[in-house]
Order: sequence, then structure tokens, then C-alpha cells
Amino acid sequence: MNASSVDNEEAVLEQLLRCINCGKNGEQSKPVSCQNDNIKSAEDIAVENFSLKYQNVRKFSAGENAVLFKEVFTSLLENRLNGQWTSSAPVRTLFRIVLCIRLMIRDDAYLDEFADRKGAIRLQMVFERLAGCSCLQLHEHYHSQLHVEVVCIAQKMAALDRHQQKLFDSNIHVVWYRLMTYLHFTS
Repeated sequence: MNASSVDNEEAVLEQLLRCINCGKNGEQSKPVSCQNDNIKSAEDIAVENFSLKYQNVRKFSAGENAVLFKEVFTSLLENRLNGQWTSSAPVRTLFRIVLCIRLMIRDDAYLDEFADRKGAIRLQMVFERLAGCSCLQLHEHYHSQLHVEVVCIAQKMAALDRHQQKLFDSNIHVVWYRLMTYLHFTS
């Protein structure tokens, strides 16, 4: 990796950290661009840049920017995928945050950390949010994509014996069943 790509990588990570950490108490960063009535905040843009840049990366816990990746992952969990923020964030932003977490937990070290930091309970909160949406909302793009991302993360955890009990204890399966039943009867 050459020096300019490392600098660019650090810039993407630092931009994301600034956005996540500036809104620790659930507040959103200010919208910065508008395209076809789709307003994106600085955070939306930073998270989208992260997911595009690292969509093919499988190992975040080793390498030159391992410390920055760790800080990003911790900030995503603590400042974003928590009860207050999860329940009030725009669904498109929540989707992008969950997408970044899914990308990062492809690294087993982050999957284990996610599970240890009550990841199953955090996923259950996202499902609770989706379960509270109307049928029309659930069929919208970001709602359905968010559902897919949460299921992918839960599936990854369920595939490993060491994380199955945490999923079961969170009752995520009960909320998911309720959500799927609601979708089935309203379709």
C-alpha cells in the first residue's frame, strides 16, 4: 500500500470518527447535500464512503490502521447502535451504520467483540424498531435493506456455537418472528 492510499484511508476513518463522535448523545449531523429530495448528512456521506471503500476488506484488526478501525468499531457500537440513537435515527442512516458493522464483523476478532458487547441485544433493538413500523414503511428500500443486514449479522452469529446462546438470550428470534408474521399478514 503506498503512502497516498494510507493517507486516504486514514482520512476516511477520521472523517467517520468525527461524525460519529460529534453526535454521541443521539443528535444527527447537519444535512450537507441535497439530490432529488434525498438529503444526506455529513454522517451519511462518511458512513457511505466507509462502506464503499471497505466493502471487499475482510481483516480490520491487523494492519497499519488497526487502531483506527478499532476506534471506529467501538464508536459505531457505543455511539450509534444503542437504544437512544437506534430508536430516533433516520432509517437510511441506521441502515448504513448496520451495514458498516456487518462489514467489520467479517473479521472474527470484531465478530467476537460485537457478541461480547451485547451485539445480539443491539440487533434486537433494531428489529424492535422495524416491528414498530407500518407495513408501508417496511416495504420501503431502507427498511427492507436494514432488515436484510440485521438478519445477515444474526445469521453470522448463529453459525458459531460460542455466540448462539447470546442470540437466544436476547430474544431476537421472538421479535423477528413477530416482524415476519406482521409482514406475512399485511402483504
